[in-house]
Amino acid sequence: MTGAVTVRAGPQLFDFSNGTQSASALFTFGVEAGGQKTLRIVLTNTTGVNTADFGHRLLTGLYFDINTVPALLNGTVDNGLMATFNDGGQTNTSLDPAQFWAFRQDLNSQPNGQQYGLASAGLFDVFGPSDMLASGGPLPQPDGADGGILTASTSDASGDPIADFAPPSGHFGKPFVLGSMEFVFELAGGFDLDGAVVGNVAFAFGTDPDIILIPVPLAFPMGLAGLAGMVILRRVVRSGQRRAA
Repeated sequence: MTGAVTVRAGPQLFDFSNGTQSASALFTFGVEAGGQKTLRIVLTNTTGVNTADFGHRLLTGLYFDINTVPALLNGTVDNGLMATFNDGGQTNTSLDPAQFWAFRQDLNSQPNGQQYGLASAGLFDVFGPSDMLASGGPLPQPDGADGGILTASTSDASGDPIADFAPPSGHFGKPFVLGSMEFVFELAGGFDLDGAVVGNVAFAFGTDPDIILIPVPLAFPMGLAGLAGMVILRRVVRSGQRRAA
């Protein structure tokens, strides 16, 4: 889905750092060039690469609520560059990131009290193959670290270029998304775009059985002009980590 988008509500930005993980999610309700109402979500990992703590620095999920609880339809991925890493070398792939991410809008308080969830990890079978945004992936998905979002930083913790980064043993050849990806969901024609408010957001890092969920309760609505020229406000979460049960 491409073309100009007329923004109606937001953008609403959730941005956080706790010293180990950092990420952001930008929610925009608008109308596409053809008249279709949509919600666009840009999910970004800004955590520094660290091989020793690789699992806890891989962004694998986003959970949230919307005040009016709309149905989100026909989810797709508009942007998301994937790469694999083998023996210190990076190879960009033509794989579709949507084949590695699942979506549910009926979570009903699992895992962390939200209605909606996006995940590249199964989260103890909360997500399964029938929840995938696109079918036809190389393996039954969601499957562990596959498709998780790595930072777009130009170097890892040792100062080596990201292109030379090698994940820990067991992750060679697995596809990852670099930096960020944009999800697009269609909304019903009668949905009130102007009254939409996102809240109760949580990011997930890592994979089973060691997923870390981090709640980020504050949103920062802004207009397009403010988004273009602002200094991003950041909520620092000092002790928001909890392990999924």
